[in-house]
Amino acid sequence: GTTGKRYRFNVVATDWVGNVQALNAANATAATLVVGSSMIAVQKADGTPVPAKTGTVALGKVINGKTQRKTLTIRNRGPLALTRLGATLSGATPKAFKIEGLAVASLASGASTTFTIVYQPLDVKTHAAVLRLTSSDIYQPSYDIILSGTGVAPLKPEIVVQQGTGANKNLKDNRSTR
Repeated sequence: GTTGKRYRFNVVATDWVGNVQALNAANATAATLVVGSSMIAVQKADGTPVPAKTGTVALGKVINGKTQRKTLTIRNRGPLALTRLGATLSGATPKAFKIEGLAVASLASGASTTFTIVYQPLDVKTHAAVLRLTSSDIYQPSYDIILSGTGVAPLKPEIVVQQGTGANKNLKDNRSTR
């Protein structure tokens, strides 16, 4: 920033309901000015940020009927509480995904909470969904994250051992022991 320079400005803001509030020395003892910055932030378990709209969470290849889980953290970076916190799934194949553990409806300033995305494919194909987080954040009331995963067939066993009868009951390397 620039040091040694002074700037004068008047602030006209709206409250959370939309009422215009003029702030000046006569009616404000302290004001917090939040300019164009989202209060909500999401990150993966390793701390990697997940940006809204372009952020993706890839759950990888998963055998049909098995599950893969990824934990995400929601942080409130703003000066006010985030309220009306919620999550929904939509998109091409949202039924392959579930949201677990998002148990809070509000986050105090500076607070965080975690939740888990569960991917459980039931067919062999690529699945995609949009996770939409909603809140009272005036700059980012909906925060979309793209989810993806691929359902794969169970692996076939490499070796099948069958017990025969009599002299053929022990097999080694596809040859009988006779």
